[in-house]
Amino acid sequence: MHLVIMRSDKAIMFDTVTTGPSLLRLPKGNCRLDLRSKQVGAKDCAAHAVEFDYATGGVRALKVLTDVWCSSGALDAEGNLVQTGGYFEGEKVHK
Repeated sequence: MHLVIMRSDKAIMFDTVTTGPSLLRLPKGNCRLDLRSKQVGAKDCAAHAVEFDYATGGVRALKVLTDVWCSSGALDAEGNLVQTGGYFEGEKVHK
């Protein structure tokens, strides 16, 4: 699980995609392709990441394309989140 406090009064929280679905769903038509599924073309419509606005209390589902398990991240000089690595399909990517 990662928690990043952004300078925009928001927090980004995200976790692995392998522990099952969360209770928060992605918007219709915005599911990720589940490459681990034995069923070809299976989709994962669970939100494995959220943006929390701590000024308003609002929560917004975020789409994670790859597994962020074992990834690392930091904020660049302009305050952008740079997330690298991960597990399985996330091994060779940066976000």
